[in-house]
Amino acid sequence: MLYFANMKIAQAFHPLLSSFEVILRNQLHYALARHFSDGNWIINQKTGFMVAPSLIYTNKRTKKKVTNDYILKEVLKAEKKIADRGVKVGVSP
Repeated sequence: MLYFANMKIAQAFHPLLSSFEVILRNQLHYALARHFSDGNWIINQKTGFMVAPSLIYTNKRTKKKVTNDYILKEVLKAEKKIADRGVKVGVSP
């Protein structure tokens, strides 16, 4: 009975969480577009902050230098997915 009650509560929150996620994502985009003075910041910053030297650190356990390039890899992966569909990346329809 508790399981089903929990499921009903989770269902009630889902539309609110979905809206919050979209609003948060859009506000992050607007803030970064203003910061970089560039509406295409996510495409154009692949050679900017996504490769900044501050993203390189030394792994404490292995003592090897590591680059935190997660955002860059995800952007490149998304661009490839879009390009594979035959859509040119960075161009408004």
